[in-house]
Amino acid sequence: MKFIQTEFKDLYVIEPNLLKDNRGWFMRSFDIQLFKNNIPNFNGNWKQVNQSYNNKKGTFRGLHYQKPPFQEMKLIRCISGAVIDYALDLRESSDTFLKVFQLELSSENKKM
Repeated sequence: MKFIQTEFKDLYVIEPNLLKDNRGWFMRSFDIQLFKNNIPNFNGNWKQVNQSYNNKKGTFRGLHYQKPPFQEMKLIRCISGAVIDYALDLRESSDTFLKVFQLELSSENKKM
């Protein structure tokens, strides 16, 4: 896995390694040791695993805001089709306060 630090503190793009052969491909989507080695303060204590499905193209889903101590680490992945994932930094003390990050996540590019 390749962990790419964005300009936003604690926001990473993760690109998995595909192992391909004549049957297709295999990828690891989570490995606690790789996450701990590449994301500072990662503890692997996931609170939930969710999956969603949208019937219509252009559906807007989810606007999440959590303040300590209720914040959660999220891993976003698209397994079919494509989505545009946005992050807006609302941390007033952050260098990227009010900046927006966006990334296309798709079944094709496998980014997380």
